[in-house]
Amino acid sequence: MLIKEIMTNEVVTIDIDATVFDACKKYHENRVGSLIVVNKNFPVGIITERDIIERVVLADKNPHETKVADIMSKDLKVVHALEPVEKAADLMREHKIKKLPVVLDNKIVGIVTVTDISNVMPQISKRIEMEVLSSRYLNQMIKIKATYGNKVKVFDNDEEGMHYIEDGTAALKIRIPENIDASTLIPGSEYYWTGFLRRGRIMGDEELYMEVVDIVPAP
Repeated sequence: MLIKEIMTNEVVTIDIDATVFDACKKYHENRVGSLIVVNKNFPVGIITERDIIERVVLADKNPHETKVADIMSKDLKVVHALEPVEKAADLMREHKIKKLPVVLDNKIVGIVTVTDISNVMPQISKRIEMEVLSSRYLNQMIKIKATYGNKVKVFDNDEEGMHYIEDGTAALKIRIPENIDASTLIPGSEYYWTGFLRRGRIMGDEELYMEVVDIVPAP
């Protein structure tokens, strides 16, 4: 199956020469978590609400004068519309991202998400089903043994203290508080994770995650 068969055709974009104020208006009008930045309809970057807060508001810059090009993340991963679905899944897994702009003939033609892929790939569908079943423990403290994956990144930027753990068949995002030193965690090592199962918005999507309160290396 090709990516063009499962992608969403509507993509909210903004021109590279637009101002940050223009981006804010697009956020308000479309209620999205990020905007794909285009140059002559080809994706060249991404801008998020976090970018605006950290690189404009906190930097005391004028949103009417600051260009989107000045604050966007430029290392944008894209996938071709005629690639197989497995290609998008591999890119998302490798770069820990959940959305990919889709290009064809040097222009953006859609966007594909992990949800799109889960509907056609049984192994991912199983993982999501397992996470949904876990919702019966929502807002309760749980303890699980799992392998530490790594930090969750959005186009190579760390996502606000979010990490992920896995057990070979299922994966779950976790939020590690500042009072726990996450720098000591070793990707690929097993730990006992204790925390509260929550539901909230992560990278723009509603999903389950663990709010960690304790981490102990597994023997």
